[in-house]
Amino acid sequence: MYRFELSIVAEDDLILSERSATEGAHRSLDHVPGSALLGVAAARLYRRLSAQDAFIVFHSGRVRFGNAYPVDASGMPTQPMPLCWFRPKGVAFHADGRVTADAVHNLSLGRLPPNQQPQQCRDGYVSAQGGYAKPRLRHTLKTAIDPETGRAADAQLFGYEGICAGTRLRGLLEADADLPSSLLDAVAAAFDGKLRIGRSRSAEFGMARCTVKAMPAVAVDPNPGACDPCFVWLLSDAAFCDAAGMPTSQPDAAALGLPGGEIDWSLSHVRSRRFSAWNAHRGGFERERLLLAKGSVLAWRPGTATATQGQHSAGLYTEAGFGRLWVAPPLLQGLHPVSKNADSAAAVEAAAVVAPAISARSSDLLDWLRGQSESGARASRSGSAVPALQKQVLGWYRAVRSESGLADDVAVGPSSSQWRDVVSCLEALAGKEAAREQVAMNLFDEPAAPCGEKRPGWQDRLWSVGSNRLVTFREAFREAVDKLARDQPDIDLANTLILLARAVSSDLGRRNADRHSTEGSR
Repeated sequence: MYRFELSIVAEDDLILSERSATEGAHRSLDHVPGSALLGVAAARLYRRLSAQDAFIVFHSGRVRFGNAYPVDASGMPTQPMPLCWFRPKGVAFHADGRVTADAVHNLSLGRLPPNQQPQQCRDGYVSAQGGYAKPRLRHTLKTAIDPETGRAADAQLFGYEGICAGTRLRGLLEADADLPSSLLDAVAAAFDGKLRIGRSRSAEFGMARCTVKAMPAVAVDPNPGACDPCFVWLLSDAAFCDAAGMPTSQPDAAALGLPGGEIDWSLSHVRSRRFSAWNAHRGGFERERLLLAKGSVLAWRPGTATATQGQHSAGLYTEAGFGRLWVAPPLLQGLHPVSKNADSAAAVEAAAVVAPAISARSSDLLDWLRGQSESGARASRSGSAVPALQKQVLGWYRAVRSESGLADDVAVGPSSSQWRDVVSCLEALAGKEAAREQVAMNLFDEPAAPCGEKRPGWQDRLWSVGSNRLVTFREAFREAVDKLARDQPDIDLANTLILLARAVSSDLGRRNADRHSTEGSR
């Protein structure tokens, strides 16, 4: 079996509608569905392939375009939250980008302690190493333009919700081992570089950057731990049929690709939904699909049957990422989450004998306190650097007016709203140490960068005393950012610039309000 990893970085917000209805508030998916990735490849390859090759790649299910989910704080791939996980109501189950194992209970294997009300964990994604991720979504308000007047059209206000720019996601491209390697290389090459994903791609949304990496074959265990029940975790929505070929929300073991046994529905945790996909080529909706939602967990009692532990695809529409399953995932093997990097069972049992149960909680507490101390120190360093930077930036406005001979009431340099664009650009990077190298790129180098070369205000010139020459506002700001990164390597650069941009935006807005108030009194 061939497998390729697709690493996707959103350069613009990605608009991926949760439903096709145009009424009501727009809601976006928090991941890139496999159908969208299939569409990217089809747009680039379909007409270049023969009819037979096009059918193999896009319709046969022998090539599978998996969903792309966000990565956790350590850059590891994640999967949908298992619906068998519950927590005591009012208790946080994740902190600092990781799942708090003691707070999560697998209700298929046990119950919460008495007098605790269970609440299902539904939001976000988890990695096999115990990491947690939940992408940020941003709502953008838009209006249609009247072509005759060039102004906003009446009653045409609408909004888009989308995955924020800067979000990193990871997907899987998989194909059967008997397919020609040249065909697979062409499919993989279609994703290497810039992509356009989702809605409103011709406007300001949908740009992403993708890198493709071939993955080695996965080592599998032919015996899933001889456990009973053995859990089957749905990593994507799945569509199954019964023995008569009718859609069903209660598939049997054969429909799941398992060799025998039966599903214990009393221990399973599932959600279902129905939807009809829009077919743009035909100009209409396809037939309605009955799906088991991603994150559902089925309890399989294998009896005398054995199955290969690991991931595979089953059911309908697998070419678009549907029906991805994980048999016997390590995370679901205990009452609490069991991550891959956890100690062996023997080591855990030995530790339990030597140390009392309170020691594990004490370790969690110390880790939390240490993390709070480090984050507090970073925040303190970020805040302490802002006043000097703010004074420097406001001095640039006076230098621009002095250089051009303009009065104090003439607007120069970036506006208050442009500094708010800087905040929006960096919010996804705040608090992430690995994002330092992305700060300058997102601010200055990307096509839609808020401090780009062609942005108005940023091109106003001032005299730089340090370099003894005329520079643009953009050049002065970039030099200040580079100097801050060099002089204070431990600072949270993105958060510092966010605080700076908010302070400057607030100051400019206040001065504009004062000026208008003075003019009005005259």
